[in-house]
Amino acid sequence: MTGTPTVDSTAAHDEVVTLIRTIPDAALDWQPGGTDWSLRQIVSHLAHANDFYVMIVDEVHASKFGTVRLHRELAGVQRMAATDAEVARCTNVLATLDCFERAYRRLWAVLNTLTPEELDRPFVLYSWQPDAEPDATSLRQRVIRRATDHLREHQAQLKDTLTRWQATHTA
Repeated sequence: MTGTPTVDSTAAHDEVVTLIRTIPDAALDWQPGGTDWSLRQIVSHLAHANDFYVMIVDEVHASKFGTVRLHRELAGVQRMAATDAEVARCTNVLATLDCFERAYRRLWAVLNTLTPEELDRPFVLYSWQPDAEPDATSLRQRVIRRATDHLREHQAQLKDTLTRWQATHTA
């Protein structure tokens, strides 16, 4: 199955999971600054991003690989909010990790249903912004590659936030 995680996406996921497992429960809701995200918020963002990518696949199928316009009324947006609420209810890091993993598995279960042709078939995507330019893309590019890049981007943020927490909580 071509939707199976690539070596890069699997490595990015595994690196994030390894990092999440090192977070002390006491650090989960710590914020380094007024607008900086807590470790829980970063993990929640990564979890609901998996739902975002599922939403793109759903909308691509609904449009028959035509034009996809993302908007707040889509069912996928409610799924993202439900994932955020689920992560917010977690009482420790292991439960938070479990929420992240469930969302990750949902994404790959959907991707594993795709044929090689579907992964590379072009479609046009408009993002959330009303004045956004259309983006000619494919599911491989917009979902698999972006999900991998997104994990890597926020892995660095997780690591930095955890390092900052450790620096302020060592005596």
